[in-house]
Amino acid sequence: MRLYHAVVISALVGMFFASVLACTTAEPDAIAEPDAMLAHAQDELNRHRTLWVQTSARNYTYEYNVLCECPDHLGQTVRATVNSEAVESAVFAESGERGNRGDSLIVIVLDGSQRYLTIGGLFDVIQQAITGGAEQLSVTYDSEHGYPTKIDIDYQINSIDDEYILTAGAYMPLLAREQDELDQYRALWKQAGSTNYMYEYKILCLCPESGQTISVTVSNGAIESVVYAESSDPLVDPLYYDTIGGLFDEIQDAITYGADRLTVTYSGKYGYPTEIDIDYEVNTYDEELILTISAYMPLP
Repeated sequence: MRLYHAVVISALVGMFFASVLACTTAEPDAIAEPDAMLAHAQDELNRHRTLWVQTSARNYTYEYNVLCECPDHLGQTVRATVNSEAVESAVFAESGERGNRGDSLIVIVLDGSQRYLTIGGLFDVIQQAITGGAEQLSVTYDSEHGYPTKIDIDYQINSIDDEYILTAGAYMPLLAREQDELDQYRALWKQAGSTNYMYEYKILCLCPESGQTISVTVSNGAIESVVYAESSDPLVDPLYYDTIGGLFDEIQDAITYGADRLTVTYSGKYGYPTEIDIDYEVNTYDEELILTISAYMPLP
């Protein structure tokens, strides 16, 4: 026990003189600056990662380029297609080819393994640099979606071959065409539609009203009644019903979420959806929805 106390006291004395010596030989600003830089980088990373989660699609394409001591694709732009935050394909943007080897597009090591980069992976690259105490770290972010557009990392300024610069851009949700169509026909509906109307729909889902024709009456933009079209009996706690404005919102939700399957047809005269086919996740059961809309009639 006395030997233990002697070792502890000796260690504490050594630490004290070491700290005194460090304080007298190092400038405080030189010590605090890296910590402040990394703390600021962590705050920016957290803020923009949150923005990305809130505004991004699950399915998208984007392009990235890495300047580093890398394999044979050094300096070439890679186009990645991402589904459910996993890279489905990665090709050289200019040629559309995968390269000479199956692994030729894997450019970054994360958590000890090489991987293709999703945008989520870009955030992981930054976090890895912060956690690893990189001596130089500079990141710019996209102001709308939050993803990193340029990452400049140098782990040890006085060492060679450990720095790299990664640029990213050309982000596009895979449902961009569906978004354009939705915007176009929603605008048409606002011009040609009515706030008072009737319409019928048939839904295919795991619900009591599946396969039956439902009649909806809307007055001043709000639902007035929901009945079975054949019997006029009211529905009791129907799983799904909405105004036509609500149908547009359903489509928007599917686009924003990045549904695995989304097919919509619209009325060329009024703009309302005539058929909506949504499957949010093809490998998940019970969450798909198919709606057919017909018999639209404006009311006084």
